[in-house]
Amino acid sequence: MPYGQVLAVAAALALNAAPAHGQYGGGIFPITDATGKETGQDAPVPRDILQPPQPLCPGGDRHDYFIFGGDARGVQWNDAQVFCSDESSIYSFYGNLASLSCKAEADYIQREVFNTRWKDAGAVGIEVLGYWVGGERTGNGASDANWRFVDRTPFSSTLDGVSMWKEGEPSSKKEKKLFVRATGEWNDARGSKVQGVVSVCKRKHRVLPTRTTTTSVERVRRTQTTSTKTTTTKTVVTECKTPDCAGFSCRNYMYSATGLSKDKKRIRCCYKYFNRVVDKELVPGFMRKNWFAAQQMCMGAGSKGHPDLRGYRRFKPHLASIQSKEEDDFVQDLVFVKNRDFRNRPVWIGAQRNKKGDWEHTSNDPVYNRVTGYQNWLSGEPNNFRGQEDCMQMSHARTLSAVNRAKNSPDDAGDGHNDADCRKKRGYVCEFCWDPESGDQP
Repeated sequence: MPYGQVLAVAAALALNAAPAHGQYGGGIFPITDATGKETGQDAPVPRDILQPPQPLCPGGDRHDYFIFGGDARGVQWNDAQVFCSDESSIYSFYGNLASLSCKAEADYIQREVFNTRWKDAGAVGIEVLGYWVGGERTGNGASDANWRFVDRTPFSSTLDGVSMWKEGEPSSKKEKKLFVRATGEWNDARGSKVQGVVSVCKRKHRVLPTRTTTTSVERVRRTQTTSTKTTTTKTVVTECKTPDCAGFSCRNYMYSATGLSKDKKRIRCCYKYFNRVVDKELVPGFMRKNWFAAQQMCMGAGSKGHPDLRGYRRFKPHLASIQSKEEDDFVQDLVFVKNRDFRNRPVWIGAQRNKKGDWEHTSNDPVYNRVTGYQNWLSGEPNNFRGQEDCMQMSHARTLSAVNRAKNSPDDAGDGHNDADCRKKRGYVCEFCWDPESGDQP
């Protein structure tokens, strides 16, 4: 199946986190049929790469992971490997189907897959029976010598002294792909198996290339009789690393500083929700902030900055600037689904009313420092009640949107924006973006 079609059918399956990160959601692209013709439906593109902060296997490298669901039924092994490895799209993962090198890694992947609730685009639940990893048979026998991982990691079916094969497996030379069951046991299976089967991608933790900066300094030395010029050249090599982003939810999208399609480039933005209660747990010592104090906390500057943001100051973090329905859905999902907050919880986001009455994004936003174009006001808003509501919040304490009233489900996000008194104390969503190619802010 061509890569574009893999993405198209893959998009039909959406993941709602609880609490895993590898999921579908974020941007929107059209679904096409087998001939490439658009069906008139839209579906989500991948988001949220799993990034354990430390290597999972002792002495090993650090890796990133992504859970890929396929279509409403699941995904075949070959299609999953194409998705994991293809580099032709901004949504690709640039890796391979996962190898498993130690029990801790196997347990981590198992936990993330089965802590995720899966839904297809029609919200019809499917039962996940297991998932593909990157093992494939190279010979007819049952020994490890007849198997390999596609990323060339040495293959061993015994991890930390534990045999991973289900009793009686591998059982057939015609079953050439490695399938992990819901129990965590390994099974050889035909790669065409699809119903209820998802997959896990893996890559080395992304580190960008080094940059070299060369500077020349010219010095003149004079004596009573002569003048001598010398030039000293200093070369500085700095390592540009992709931000770690542990604890953040991230999405890719295309951005153009000029507004011209030919100038579009991929950028990545990460978001984090801060409040007194997050994911139904009390956050010790957290105090809700007014809009201005929330912006200071997001900026990560000095003693007023939140410690989770201080490591990202060079990317100019700020209150989240909502620029599209896709981004709005993503942030709503972060607050109301991933962090399981009430669907009408007021949350500060990064826009203010200016003196002309227009709404502008926070001046610290390097990407969208301009008047807002996207609007998603709740019915009757903005109303500037008593002439004192100059800051933007997501949701409304006393009003559910028509969308949310119709859904009547705590697992669904969907609400609008409201203008509010900037002095009110709220939780908030912070955001920062960077250019993966340069390692700098866009």
